[in-house]
Amino acid sequence: MQAFGSDRLRQDGERWLLSSRLEKGWTPRVEKTSTSAEFPGTAILCDDEYFEVVSVDAIPQGYRYVLEHWRDDRAMRVTARYDAESELAQIENRRSATDLQRKRRAINALGIFAGHLPADVQEKIGLEYGIFPHWLTLMSCAAIYALAAALVLVAADRMMSGDLPFQYVLVAAALLLETSLRFTVAFVSKSPMGSLIGLISYTIYAASRGTLVVSDLPKIQDAPPAIAHADALAMREIFVTLLPRADQERVASRFDYHYRKMSAKVAATILIFSGIGVITAAKEGHVAGALVASAVAAEQVYRFNAFRRGPAGSILGYLARPLVGKLL
Repeated sequence: MQAFGSDRLRQDGERWLLSSRLEKGWTPRVEKTSTSAEFPGTAILCDDEYFEVVSVDAIPQGYRYVLEHWRDDRAMRVTARYDAESELAQIENRRSATDLQRKRRAINALGIFAGHLPADVQEKIGLEYGIFPHWLTLMSCAAIYALAAALVLVAADRMMSGDLPFQYVLVAAALLLETSLRFTVAFVSKSPMGSLIGLISYTIYAASRGTLVVSDLPKIQDAPPAIAHADALAMREIFVTLLPRADQERVASRFDYHYRKMSAKVAATILIFSGIGVITAAKEGHVAGALVASAVAAEQVYRFNAFRRGPAGSILGYLARPLVGKLL
């Protein structure tokens, strides 16, 4: 018997002690007890001769395998080869696994950015690196929410000095609405969803590298009715919470919808931004804007009280109704 690669081998009587930096995956012999039979260790083929793995011990810089000549009266249950080719393959597999793990950690760490890419790109990343694609979307949403919390503090400080443009509030509200929609889709349907800025950025990047492909999409088979209904609701549930009570009850009779799931969260988001809008518009002297924002904020307070009795619509439901026509 001889050692290969960086392994070290020495003979101790009828046994061979093989020291290796890497774990080989060989199983040791299980000795016979009063309640169980003996189970032979892995049969190792080396130099046209079989050896049995008697024991495996962890040592400071790797592993030590104790091997003996294979006895003819034993049945081979698990076999492996030990030669230069198999050792090289094992090193390559270990290197590939290490590289893959390193890339997975990098992708997870950059999920706050990768989660903005188009859904099909996130799916490809997930398949290549063994990552759940929707987790990338969720991480990117969490980063936006953290950024939004910081912006609220900055906005509050600027509002005190009357230096916050009303357009800034509208942009922030649109960003938060998009992020909430993406979070809902990823959390409920376990599917990734990119952002508008991610789509634009990736399109520019792909076009600059000549990898942007624009062609007719292949025909996709229709999803089963249950999945199609769940996806349709997940994409529009935020807007359903704004509809009149009768419309929400109609949706609940056709889909797995319950107003308590999202209504309070959507109302709270609208209340926060309408409150900021009131202060901002008043500071800048936009009377009409301040009145509209005040009405929207007051309505949300009323809706919070109404939620105890059932679903409650919003004046914004008239704007949301065209977006949820498929559910009605």
